[in-house]
Amino acid sequence: MDWFHPLYLKDATNNKSDFVEQVSYPQMQELVNTYKPEIIWSDGDWDKSDDYWKSKEFLAWLYNDR
Repeated sequence: MDWFHPLYLKDATNNKSDFVEQVSYPQMQELVNTYKPEIIWSDGDWDKSDDYWKSKEFLAWLYNDR
């Protein structure tokens, strides 16, 4: 997680999720498709909600669409 990524910082002020849509979600998909990990660990939602991180959408993709 890049806490100082410009999109992440901008999301905080604009109440958007551009960082997730353009950076972290595609990175997670790349990690899964490239390395096929058996476990994916998340640190929780202390700063942003699971809705911001699109956790449900990611899990749906992980278990249903790949």
